[in-house]
Amino acid sequence: MKNLFVFILTSVLFSACTQNDCCTVKSTGLDIYVLNSKGEDLLHPETGTIRHESILLHHAVDGELVMSRRDRNNPSFGLYGENYALGVFALGSSSGIDTMYITWPDLAVDTVLAEIEKDKNSTIARKFWYNGELVFDGEIDELALHTLVK
Repeated sequence: MKNLFVFILTSVLFSACTQNDCCTVKSTGLDIYVLNSKGEDLLHPETGTIRHESILLHHAVDGELVMSRRDRNNPSFGLYGENYALGVFALGSSSGIDTMYITWPDLAVDTVLAEIEKDKNSTIARKFWYNGELVFDGEIDELALHTLVK
């Protein structure tokens, strides 16, 4: 009887996972390595020359620029593989295209566009452009990772 109960419970759990209305979990973020011409990590906390705290991220929301809140960790920062990376995350606007602006410590501004697909249960980044250059295509690329040389 106990085995029958476990079988029925397992069957119900697995069948619930195969329904089409389940969620798709994918990041809406782009990770950015920032290296110099020698390949050195400019974001490294001990040896780098760019402090992540001095980088500002703004989102274009309804025609206005809105600064990302630090308490939401956007832009995020952390070790990604062998280098540190800056992570920027799209908000998933209703237009399907999110626009973000990165302001660097030298006041240079870079633009990140994200093509976002939303339905009732998922938000997926399909493409990212960095200053007009396609750097991630979800149909081809596995990781949303871009290397920027400054």
